[in-house]
Amino acid sequence: MKFKKFLSGHPTDNSNVRQNPGTNTMSGTSAEGKLAALQSYFQQTSEKCHDLHCNLQKAKRECANLEDIKSDLQTKVVDQDKCILELKHELAKLQIAKQSLEIEKGELIKSLHIKEEQFAELRRQLGSKDKLIHQQKNQFDDAVKNLSLANKAKASLTTRLADQDRKIALLEQSRSQKIPMREELQVVHDALHSLRSGFRRNDPQHHTIDTLEQSFSLLMDRLHMAEIGRAHV
Repeated sequence: MKFKKFLSGHPTDNSNVRQNPGTNTMSGTSAEGKLAALQSYFQQTSEKCHDLHCNLQKAKRECANLEDIKSDLQTKVVDQDKCILELKHELAKLQIAKQSLEIEKGELIKSLHIKEEQFAELRRQLGSKDKLIHQQKNQFDDAVKNLSLANKAKASLTTRLADQDRKIALLEQSRSQKIPMREELQVVHDALHSLRSGFRRNDPQHHTIDTLEQSFSLLMDRLHMAEIGRAHV
């Protein structure tokens, strides 16, 4: 349209041709002027086309970059959606695991209370056993002391019995001699009786004293037989 106006002698918007007042445009325009104007118009149009082409290429590049950015963003959005979905699944699993742990925690606390009660009971039992062990230790110490006394008494009685055996042997060898042993044996009998009264009823030392009393009774029988035999002589 601008080109037709230019050829018809009408000035275009980009034309710098001025009309002289009172003169006709078509008649006052020469062929050289039209050619120069046409060349100027073509040059301006070419420059505009070049600028538009450059702008178009730039816009294409920008569009391509925007498409790449859009594609990257869409990929990232998809990846984020997948990540969010995985996180939701993990969160659900963690919630289930948390509930299980809470249940186990309650059971462990209950078991701990039971164990604490059992521990307190064991401590009470241990205290009672410690007292019993202390009492038994005291009884054992008393038994050891009594055993020591019994052993000493046994040794003393054994010595006396050996001496009495020796005296009886001498008596049997010389019946004419009269040895007053009954009083000494009575002393031994009294010592045994006194020693027995110093022990408890369930003390094992009573067995030792019983043995000594049996030996004492045997000795008394032997002495009595010796006296009878001496009387017959």
